[in-house]
Amino acid sequence: MKPKPAPNADLTRTRIDENGHAFAGSQYQVQSYVNEHPEELSDAISKALAFSPVAIEWVSPLRVHKYAEFQDNDFLRALGLDAFSNQLRGFWPSRGPCWDALARISFKDGHAG
Repeated sequence: MKPKPAPNADLTRTRIDENGHAFAGSQYQVQSYVNEHPEELSDAISKALAFSPVAIEWVSPLRVHKYAEFQDNDFLRALGLDAFSNQLRGFWPSRGPCWDALARISFKDGHAG
């Protein structure tokens, strides 16, 4: 799923190439860390949290999926959390946030998040 340009975006000046890879800015940085330095990113996040996950598995933005950023039910599907679709609809209006990155975390006790 390719991100859609903003409604008033100047389509002659794109921030991403045909594969969804950003040329600069924070979008480029997130894409680069998730795809080229996932361990470094995961370590930094683990250190910043008040708890220590055993593993962080990056779900997006992945090169293999053209750096897709997900929103609405698509982000739940990407994380394997489809069961929460009704709750999301009741909590957040359609066209909610588009997540820059998504990851699944695992804990020592077997729980995931």
